[in-house]
Formats: sequence, structure tokens, C-alpha cells
Amino acid sequence: MNTPLSAEQFTQLLGDMPDGGLVMLIGLPASGKSNLAQQMAALGFEHLCADLIRLEILGNEADQSQPGKINSIVRQRLESALAHNKRVVLDMANATRKTRRQWIEQARSHGKPIHLVVLDTPLDVCVRRNSQRSRVVPVEVIRGMYNSMLQSGAPGDDEGKLHVLQPGPNAEHYILGDVDEYRRRRPESCKKGRCAPVDTSKDDERLIVRWIDEDVKLDIIGDVHGCYDELLELIDLLGYKLAFKIEEDGSLSGFNLVPPEPDRRLAFVGDFSDRGPASDKVLALVMHLCQANLAIAVRGNHDEKLRRYLKGNPVEVKGSLAATATQVDARGQAFRQRLLAFLSELPIIYETADLIMVHGAYRHGASPAVTRKLCLYGETDGSKDEHGFTRRLHLWEQDYTGDKYIVRGHDVVRKPRFRLTPSGKAIVNVDTGCAFGRRLTALRFPEVKLFSVPARREYSKLFG
Repeated sequence: MNTPLSAEQFTQLLGDMPDGGLVMLIGLPASGKSNLAQQMAALGFEHLCADLIRLEILGNEADQSQPGKINSIVRQRLESALAHNKRVVLDMANATRKTRRQWIEQARSHGKPIHLVVLDTPLDVCVRRNSQRSRVVPVEVIRGMYNSMLQSGAPGDDEGKLHVLQPGPNAEHYILGDVDEYRRRRPESCKKGRCAPVDTSKDDERLIVRWIDEDVKLDIIGDVHGCYDELLELIDLLGYKLAFKIEEDGSLSGFNLVPPEPDRRLAFVGDFSDRGPASDKVLALVMHLCQANLAIAVRGNHDEKLRRYLKGNPVEVKGSLAATATQVDARGQAFRQRLLAFLSELPIIYETADLIMVHGAYRHGASPAVTRKLCLYGETDGSKDEHGFTRRLHLWEQDYTGDKYIVRGHDVVRKPRFRLTPSGKAIVNVDTGCAFGRRLTALRFPEVKLFSVPARREYSKLFG
């Protein structure tokens, strides 16, 4: 793990800037921008902040009634500071390339160096921090800004020198993030030569594990496999109020989701595509839900194969994958890039204090390589069953002695299967074969309550 840096140590990485320069902070509300800016001001930087100017001029930092006037004042003060060779830290959201352009052009007109510092604080952390502040920004505003940042992509090399800071152990320290890794998560920025291609050659063997510290309430949905209508019906049955429109490029407009409880989220055990009729729509919706922090998901074996196809790895494109590939390709290159980035960052395991969520199988204490294979493909012995498919084993379920629920999919069952564990918890399989004409199922957790809807029809043969 990288050594935490203080603000002073970080500014030393920026260089001396004897003739002044512009340091532009980029991040969501409550990401830590103002805290860093104040620390940099104590080190001699000129602190420019639209919120503080609104407080000064309008008497209320939340007053958005005169954006043109406030923007003009920021511009005047930046002009004066640059003309006097000052080092300026610009403390605003600066979320998109368009909103950054005027400040970059202004600094360039003075021949000053430009540093762009992304506060890469997770959305859920920003939302939680925001709720604890005296001036609370509406959550929908934060999520809208988050989506704008995703769509805009990472800043390009033509804008300035990019740095990424992640939350450190306390408010005074930061972790220096990896710029290439950040850009890989936002590949839109690599279009039109805006940044150099990022090496993703080591992606294929990563074991990505996500841990959720706080208590969570989840509605965990089984393998969707392109069953878009059934997914919408199940989400409605669970009590979520959902409205949106999928555009031709796979983006979602007019999006709104109201959960049945404020702290409840959707969750998915993977395998979003193939077999069903509308894999592209399922992928577009799940991707948006996860990126807006309204859902969590793990990667399944079908998601992994689609990821490898999108990346250009050798993949046999036939059957249901061929249909998915046709649908995805029809959405355009931008959608392919967003989808590749999303699938590449999908964790293999999600874990909380009471729950482990995987796609296939799980063995505590296995090596990372074995764990990754188990989670994606389940437990096998390499042999074939009577239908010619790889035989799947369930010895891991008998051997599991942990004290957490495990919720998974991958193996089709006629009804959700519960295997009780020695600790009194259970391993629950929620893949009830919707694409095969059966049902799409969700497990409400921690209540351990089942919800399901019937398939509209049989889209694929189970053994054929």
C-alpha cells in the first residue's frame, strides 16, 4: 500500500512553480477538495472557491441565483493571481472537460503550468460525508455530477498534468493513486487521442474483492441472462420505483430510482447477458445502477467471456454470445468502451460482515488464482456430464464452515436452494433459470425473504 502523503508532501510533487501556476481540484461534493485546498492555502497557495465567493457576495454559499456573476468574479481573481505569478488552487467541482476549459485557457494565456488533481473518493463515501455536513447537497445532485464525470472521462494529457488522490487514514493525509488505473476506469478520455492507451494486459487474472463496512440491506437478484422484461417486473415487485429511457448509444436518460427503503440497494450475482432476448438493455441498466451506487454486482462467467470479447482476446463467438455481441456492437464504440471498463472493474467477490456474494463457488483460504476460478466457473473436476457440459461439483458447500451467508447463482435450480451451514447460516442459490422459461428470483437480505417472477417464455433450451 502507498505511504500516506500530507498536503505539504503532495505539493512538493507538483514542483516549485516559481512563476506561479494553476492547480485545479476535481471531485464530487464531500470528496475532500476544500479540505485539501485549505491545507494548500496554508502553504502559500491562493485559494479560489466559488462557494466562498457566493458567501462573500451573496451571503449564502448555497445561493445559485447568480452563476454568471460568481463565474466572472472567479475569472477576475484568477486573472489577477496568475498575472502576479501566484500559485492558485481552484476549489470547484471541475467535473467535465467543458467546465475546465475556460480555466485551462486562462492559465495557458499566461504560460503557466497546469496540474489537475482528482479527488478519487468513492461515491458512497461522498454521500455519507455529505449527509454529515452542515450544508447538505441533494444526493441526486451528487449522483448527477458523478454520472457527468463518468461520461466526460478522465482528464486528458492535453489539459494538464494529471494526479489522483484517494482518501488516506485521516483528513490530513492522502494516498497517491495510479493515473493509468484511473484512466482505465474511464476510457472515454482515451478517445480522439486525448490520452495514451493504457496497458490492461494484467487485467485477466485479477481477483477483485469489495468489502462493505456498513450494515446493508440488499435485494440479491439471480442470473438475469438477458431477461430484461422480467428484470423490470422483479424490480417493481421488490418495491422500487424506476423510470428511465435507454438511448440508442446505450446511455440512460430521465433516470430515477426510488428504493423501498432509503438504505436498500439492488445486488446481482452476475451473468447479465446471453440466452435471453435483450442482453444489451440488461447490461445498460445494470451498469448505470452500479455506477450510480444504486446497486452492487459480481462478475459471472458469461460477463467474463463478454469482457474478453470486448477487449479483443481470442474468444469463440457463437450461440448466445454471438447474439449479445451483435446487440452490444450495434450500440456503438462508446458503449463498448464503457461496458469494457465496467466489466473489468466488476468484483469477483462482494463481502460484508454477514454475507459473501459470488457467482459460482467459494472456498475460504484458497489461493487468489483458485478463488477467482471458483467464483467465476464454480467447482469442477474437468469431466463432462451426460449432456456434454462440464460437470459441476458442490463439495465446497459441504466443506464450508464459515459464519456468513453465501449467496450465489451459476447452477440452474427449479427453486432457490438453501444449504444450511454448521453456523446456522445458509448457502443460497438464486439462479432459477429465467432464460430457460422458469423464474427470475431475488433474495431480500438480511430478512432472507424470496421474491420471483415467471419468465415470459422459454428463450433457450436448458440442454441444447
